Amino acid sequence: MTAGKHRWWWHIWPGLVQIWNGRELDGLIRAVVFALLLNTAVFSWLVWSAWVPPVAVRGAWLAVAMFWLGSALESLWWLSGLRRASDDEQADREYRDALVALLRGRYEEAETRLQALLRRNPADGDAAIAMAVSAYLLGDLPRAHLYLERCRAVAGPKWQWEADHLAEVVFASQPESGQNGEDAPRA
Repeated sequence: MTAGKHRWWWHIWPGLVQIWNGRELDGLIRAVVFALLLNTAVFSWLVWSAWVPPVAVRGAWLAVAMFWLGSALESLWWLSGLRRASDDEQADREYRDALVALLRGRYEEAETRLQALLRRNPADGDAAIAMAVSAYLLGDLPRAHLYLERCRAVAGPKWQWEADHLAEVVFASQPESGQNGEDAPRA
């Protein structure tokens, strides 16, 4: 939700990160438990010092420190997951923009966007297939084959059928005379 607006002070009190990012119940429970632990530690140290042994006071402070540290580490881990999800959403937007450019006949723009996606994630099967389609539409059949092979090698079995089907189309469009790209559609 708000992964881009992370603030350092959210980690001062356990539960703030969760509350701020839409996990209100989880955050409220963490905040209340931390408050109870902190109050117990403070009262056993300042108010009940005559009745509570020093070992129990140190144990209460250790519990406060451990709860705070665990909560802070979990919050950082959770926020890093939000950032990854945000990066995935950005990559999806860029891929959609590249497809729109490809469908509108702006092949160079589409290729620029797709190449950026492939630099970021070389195993992106969607981008590799789209690059092969773009190369095919530009009449660059050897490059289309290159991206299909890259897709087969890197993207895994999920993309085998797609790459094989597109390869049939690309191979079928090659002229018999051996001159690559003469009969292929051009931009």
